[in-house]
Amino acid sequence: MKRKFTEKSFIFYGINFIVGFGFIATIQSVIKNGNYSLLIFVITSFIAAAIMLAFARGTQYFGNQIGGSYAYAKEAFPKSKWFWFLNGWNQFMQAPLFSATSPLFFSTIASLFVNDEKYQILLLIISLIFFVTLTIISSFSLHISKKVILATAIIKWIVFALILGVIVYLVSTNPTPNLFTKNSSIQKITPFIIINSILSFIYAYGGIEGLAGLSTNVKTKNFKKILFYLFGFVIFIYLVFFLLFSFIPSFQAGQGDYVAIIMKNTLGTAGLIIFAIGLLFKQMTSTIFSMVYYSKTIVPLALDNFLPSSFAKVAKNNQHKNAIKFVTIISIFSMIIFTILPKLIGATDSFTTILSAGNLVFFVLYLNTLISILHVSFKRKEFKIPIWEKIFYMIATSLIIVILLISFIPPIINETYEPSQLLVILSYVSFMILGFIVWICYILIKRLNPLHKFTINLTKQIKTKQQLDNIQPTGINAIIKQLFFTSLKSKEKFILLTHQNEFSIKLIINLLTSALNFHNKINELPTNIVYKLNTEQLAFSKKNINTIFYNILSTKNPQNTNIILFIENINLLNDDILEILKTFKNKTNIKIIASTQNVNEHIKYNEIFNFISLENLSKLQKQDIILYAKDQLVSEHNLIIDNDVNQLLIKMIKNNMNFNFILNQIDNAAAYIKTHNNQWFKHIDSLNQTKINLEYQKIANQKLNNNKDVIILNNQIKNLEDEITTLQDNYLWEQNIAQKLILSLQQQKFYQQKIQEYKDSDNISVAYLLENQIIVQIQKEIDDLKNKIKNFQAYKINITKEIFLKANKSITI
Repeated sequence: MKRKFTEKSFIFYGINFIVGFGFIATIQSVIKNGNYSLLIFVITSFIAAAIMLAFARGTQYFGNQIGGSYAYAKEAFPKSKWFWFLNGWNQFMQAPLFSATSPLFFSTIASLFVNDEKYQILLLIISLIFFVTLTIISSFSLHISKKVILATAIIKWIVFALILGVIVYLVSTNPTPNLFTKNSSIQKITPFIIINSILSFIYAYGGIEGLAGLSTNVKTKNFKKILFYLFGFVIFIYLVFFLLFSFIPSFQAGQGDYVAIIMKNTLGTAGLIIFAIGLLFKQMTSTIFSMVYYSKTIVPLALDNFLPSSFAKVAKNNQHKNAIKFVTIISIFSMIIFTILPKLIGATDSFTTILSAGNLVFFVLYLNTLISILHVSFKRKEFKIPIWEKIFYMIATSLIIVILLISFIPPIINETYEPSQLLVILSYVSFMILGFIVWICYILIKRLNPLHKFTINLTKQIKTKQQLDNIQPTGINAIIKQLFFTSLKSKEKFILLTHQNEFSIKLIINLLTSALNFHNKINELPTNIVYKLNTEQLAFSKKNINTIFYNILSTKNPQNTNIILFIENINLLNDDILEILKTFKNKTNIKIIASTQNVNEHIKYNEIFNFISLENLSKLQKQDIILYAKDQLVSEHNLIIDNDVNQLLIKMIKNNMNFNFILNQIDNAAAYIKTHNNQWFKHIDSLNQTKINLEYQKIANQKLNNNKDVIILNNQIKNLEDEITTLQDNYLWEQNIAQKLILSLQQQKFYQQKIQEYKDSDNISVAYLLENQIIVQIQKEIDDLKNKIKNFQAYKINITKEIFLKANKSITI
């Protein structure tokens, strides 16, 4: 398999990805603290290193699942949906908060050209209109956005190089040390100022977590080592320029305009114009392409039904069009609000304030990631992390918690709520509350929508019908006899299954139908039909339900003797219907099997139903049903299962584990493999998208007659096409082998049943032929196919013990 990056190219890519205007925009927040600036630099870098390592660890274990930190939260806390949403919405909050900084930062720089406050307000309004318009254009025309990427990138990096040249010139001509010296111009340093500086400076490392997600694209055997090298280079570069900035003469400036003042004092108005042009193109590039990136943070929330599923829909250009529109609307709203609000509450540096609110998103994201990784490392034995790494994460987690606590509650260190700090807190908290309001509203809309209810009921009916149609006779009819037949043949024709979950209810339908069909001989049990009564669909009014039940139970049609009613949830029936059941209990041949999960309401059904529970079976009988359920599930998903897992299931039964719990674990393992196989397609889609992006760049370079770049892009596109073809061919080949194996196993099972039938009917010659020739040949094919699947890279088919335990982290045996 071809990879996109070599070790060296990935390190250069990472440096280019991290180092940029984020450092320039926030360096003043560090330098202004004098001797404490080095401490701020070290703490921020320490946290960033922990985050990069944590994301690398998460990517190594969980793969490139959609959602990044959101996926880690789901793995660590599978039952805490509120935590999933908090993490996912927090990731999305980058969109409104960081989008708002674009017009604020640019208007701050533009205001250096004029001193009149009236004109500054006008510049702010023009900046707002410009970036709102740019956001709208980029969301509706990604093709236009692609055409300007090359020009904006070139201008941005030329200006960046000029800025660095000016800094080197200042240091070489007039070095003024600001470290380890007494400087009266430096403000009094407090813990709160240090915390705020760390909160601002983390922006210089923004996006560092995204590099860990590229692990599968790097040709290396030790991705973690590459990350250490990369981060070492980044720290070295930042440290060099941090020291250079520390020897620049002090300028009185806010964070946003610090470098602009340096350019103006060195090169005059021309320097300020150059900086403004570079900033404009940088912000344009960021605004254009951030809409696509931010839209992808919405997709996992939509896939998990926190938001409308239409946000996850992929348009013809392979972008999430609806999600982009949603992000655009929220971003524009944020730009307008955070342009006006700082002026109303008297915040002096609106850019710094909103940037700090956006950086809170980073810190909460990082905190959730570290908590998730640590939780999984303690919970799952197979997720092994060295002790030193856990300590590393714990220290970083503690630092982040302290930073967040002090940021949200300044009075704990005797600081007051300044207007700017109130705006930081209000910005973050209001958008987080807005997220939960959106989620709650969506839940209410779904519940009130009759179409949604109909869809759920129809889906259940279709699934049940498919299962009933695919049922085959099994060898566990003695168990079914014990559970149902004795009662159904006696006066106890109404049976209530207790302690049932959704999966075990489906299993009972399968078992019952199989057994009834098998025993439908000479009226041994007079039925061959199982009806599933969906009481939700009938629940139009009390009167209608009573009429329906009365007609079913009182009819004189002899066909009713061949009816079994299966009621999924007995609690859906009201007291009037229960009275009808009580009245007709001994006056009809109709059989009723109902199910309930609510243990506390059994008393009111005592006079009507005979209680039965699968938990009352012997361990050997439970073992037979569990193994039967396992075969049904793996057959339904076209999977196979190792004998080690069978032994594990038997051990779970012997350890008196709950019957329904074991069934759920089998289902989890099957779903785990299905998810893995789906991820392979997503990876191929991602490569196709990269190829499309390169083709756009190629077109742009052709128009500019950059033949050298066109040749390079052609090679990259050819390599991607080869990689995509290889991946698709490998996947299809492996899928074909897997399907052949499933078919061979089904044939083997079919002939084994036939052999037993021929032996029972004394047709020994045919049984001998099947057993010693046909079965032997099929087994040979199965062994050959099983050897092939051991080397599969893409398509998983086998539920091994390792996969079973990985999919079910709560099992301890």
